[in-house]
Amino acid sequence: STTKRFMRDRYGPWLTRPWVQMAVSVVFFSAALGSVWVAQDLKMGLEPRTALPSSSYLQQYFEDLQHFGRAGPPVYFVVSSSKSEATDKNGVRPLSDFGVER
Repeated sequence: STTKRFMRDRYGPWLTRPWVQMAVSVVFFSAALGSVWVAQDLKMGLEPRTALPSSSYLQQYFEDLQHFGRAGPPVYFVVSSSKSEATDKNGVRPLSDFGVER
C-alpha cells in the first residue's frame, strides 16, 4: 500500500537520523516537564457545594463549615469497661457527652 511504502522509504529513514531523534526527544521531555509543572497548580477534587444538588441537606453543613472554619465531625469516646465512672460535680460523665449541659 502507499502508506506502507511511504513509512518504509521516506518517514522511517528520516526518523532514524540522529538530529531528528534528538529533536523528538527534546520536544517530548519538554512537554512532559511542562505538564508536571502545570499540574502542580491544579486543585484536587471538586468543590463539594458544586457537586451536591441545591436541595441536599449537606449544603447547610458546607455553608457552616465555610463560615465557622475547619471543624470535623463530632468525636465520641467509647469506654468498654470502667471500674469507677468518674463524674464531675453535676454528675455528668465528661467523656460521654462533653460540653452538653443537663
